[in-house]
Amino acid sequence: MANMAIVSGRLKWALLLVSALLFSCGDESSPPCGPFSNYIYNIGSMAANIYEVPDGTDYPAIGRVEFAGSSIALSDLLLVLSAESVTYIAKATSPEFRQGWLIKSANACSPPLPYTDETISDITITSNSDFNDMLPSGTVLNTLFLVEYISEYPSLPTTLHELWPAPESLLDYVSRSPKSVAHLGLRLVEVPTSSPSHTFTITYTQSSGETFEMTTPEITFE
Repeated sequence: MANMAIVSGRLKWALLLVSALLFSCGDESSPPCGPFSNYIYNIGSMAANIYEVPDGTDYPAIGRVEFAGSSIALSDLLLVLSAESVTYIAKATSPEFRQGWLIKSANACSPPLPYTDETISDITITSNSDFNDMLPSGTVLNTLFLVEYISEYPSLPTTLHELWPAPESLLDYVSRSPKSVAHLGLRLVEVPTSSPSHTFTITYTQSSGETFEMTTPEITFE
C-alpha cells in the first residue's frame, strides 16, 4: 500500500507538471514555445525609408506605413536604414534547447534574435542640397544624426526598439564597430536653413568591404 501511495503521488506531480507545461505553452495569448532555431543571416541589399514618428513615441507604436506626405516636421522624421533582402546562411539550435532539459526548453517561449556576424565599418550621409552655410551639398552630415532605434529582426520596422540606455550620436555608434542590424533608426537633430528640400544618400559599409548605397525620397521640412 505504501508503494502504491508513492507511485500515486509521483503520478500526481507528473500530471501537474504536464498540465503546467501545456497551459504555459498552449495558451494562444502567449508567444509560441520552443524549441526555436537561432538564425544567422547575410544582408543582400538595403533601403533607406522615411517614417513619420513623433519624437518620444514609444517604440511599439511605430507605424507600419512609410511617410508619404510632401512635408514633415524635424521632430517627426525617422530615417530607417533597413535590410531589404537577407539570406539565411546558417542555423543552430537555441541554447535553451541544447541543454536538453525538458522544462527549460519547453518554457523557451521567446525565440532568440536572428543575427549577422558582419559589423559596420562606416556609414556616411550626404544631401543633394546645401544644409546650411557651413554644410554645402555633398558634405558628410553624420554629426547631425542620432541612432535612436535598432532591430535585429529582418521584418517590418515595427520590431524597432529604443537604443539602450539612450540615443547615441551616429559618429560614436559607428566608431565602436557595432554588429550590422536589420533596421537602424536615425533622428536628424538640426533643421536645414539653406534649403527646405533634401534627398539624403547613405553609404553603409560592412567590415567585409561590402557597401550598400541608399537614397531617400525627397523630404521638405516644415
